[in-house]
Amino acid sequence: DLVSVGPEGQLSRSLLNDQPGQLPGGFLRRAVAQGQQQQAEKTAKEIGALAAVLDGLDGLVFTAGVGENSAEIRARILAACAWLGVKPDADANQHGGPCISASESAVSAWVVPTNEELMIATHTWRLLHGKDS
Repeated sequence: DLVSVGPEGQLSRSLLNDQPGQLPGGFLRRAVAQGQQQQAEKTAKEIGALAAVLDGLDGLVFTAGVGENSAEIRARILAACAWLGVKPDADANQHGGPCISASESAVSAWVVPTNEELMIATHTWRLLHGKDS
């Protein structure tokens, strides 16, 4: 079952007429899965580009929003990076790490919590008060 999305992002009229005010669960699941896959592929491309420039990687670190909170997206990214020698530990990944790579992995993978708001506030304060270190 296909859904048409128009140039302004609106869903096809037939879907909205059939189920006003709500979308079918299957549609939402597919849309979320597709979004996760696209995000994982884009991230894996960036990792691959960095690995090429750096002549390989020692480790991957997942931080902040999605990096800290989405085991599904981390798993997809790690799977796409298998060619680099990353071997994920699925159980550790589901539990948020901190180490989410298997012991025999050539490239380690980690989940490191961050506090972005604190870092932004700290850097802003330093700039405003002339403290640049």
